[in-house]
Amino acid sequence: MLNIIKSSSICYLFSAFLFLSCNSKIEVPDEKEEWPLRHNVYVAGTEYLTEGIVARLWKNGKIETLEEGISKSTSESVLTSEAYAVFVSGIDVYVAGSEFIKNGSEVKRIARLWKNGKIQPLTIGDFFSEAFSVFVSGEDVYVLGRESTHPNPESGLWVFKYWKNGESIIFAQGGSKENYKSIFVSDDDVYIVGTVTKYSGLNFPFYQAKLWKNGTEENLISETTDSWTSSVFVSGKDVYVVGKIGDYPDKQTSVATLWKNGKIEKLSNGTNPASANSIYVSDNDMYIAGEDAGAKLWKNCIVQDVDKDANTFLSVFVLNNDVYTLGYVSICEPISISLSICHLQATLWRNGKKLSLETVDKNNASIAYSVFVK
Repeated sequence: MLNIIKSSSICYLFSAFLFLSCNSKIEVPDEKEEWPLRHNVYVAGTEYLTEGIVARLWKNGKIETLEEGISKSTSESVLTSEAYAVFVSGIDVYVAGSEFIKNGSEVKRIARLWKNGKIQPLTIGDFFSEAFSVFVSGEDVYVLGRESTHPNPESGLWVFKYWKNGESIIFAQGGSKENYKSIFVSDDDVYIVGTVTKYSGLNFPFYQAKLWKNGTEENLISETTDSWTSSVFVSGKDVYVVGKIGDYPDKQTSVATLWKNGKIEKLSNGTNPASANSIYVSDNDMYIAGEDAGAKLWKNCIVQDVDKDANTFLSVFVLNNDVYTLGYVSICEPISISLSICHLQATLWRNGKKLSLETVDKNNASIAYSVFVK
């Protein structure tokens, strides 16, 4: 179970995932919980196969099929695919992500929405597009993403948009390094958080955290200090945003940060690079998943005890007082007395106990970004 540590806080790439470590220790999970549970648990992420990166949807730890968006009658092939978010409404399961499609010498990244494993239509142009977040409100399906206005995605502008029932609505534009990762809909109000590039008086670039409500932009911090957002959640009249602020001049560290109705609450002290990656509000309690020298879970801004093997938490979901945290661990196997080969393994925790996620090969790297429990 999660033990509360008391505080005086005022609020209650393929190779990138395979690495060498000068440590012969094999990481072994401490506590495990077995499937099935009393609820269905859905996880979106990717698995790093020998032949490429593959989008994954797991249901109760087992791989579900996601359709490939290619025509069998052409020379098209899927080079890689990624899944970033999952949302369940009724009996329908929605996944947002993207595919790299190769057709002859042309390679294009295409935003994707899968419903029950089948690709749904999104109005997109001729160039690169991506989808990062999905939310369902009533009969309406919202997908957050972006699209390049130039054949070279590093050149020209990107338009930032969300698709409502497949039709795109543009709310901002900017460069390739700007991004928008989370969308939430409440009482027909559409909330989006993201990070844009700004310039100081000396024309020095910095990143600025932003919130949009129905297309109206709000700065979450007015200083010329780097700031980023990761997730937005709305409960009643309260709007919660989490991310991080680069609080120190050397920019070698960052502070995990919560904004509640625009007011800043720092979750970490800046000793280590830290980030708040996901937030969920349940019965007036705030649960924030992130990292600060390892995975961190804050409940009402108070640090909880978590599995020491967890590298980071990327998503959190709460149902009936059960807390689901999603992230990854490092799995290491010794190849000599002083050297190990390691890879990252997507892992789900329920109330601090590990739940395994199936992979094609146990030695494959995997990472998961989003959990939804129904």
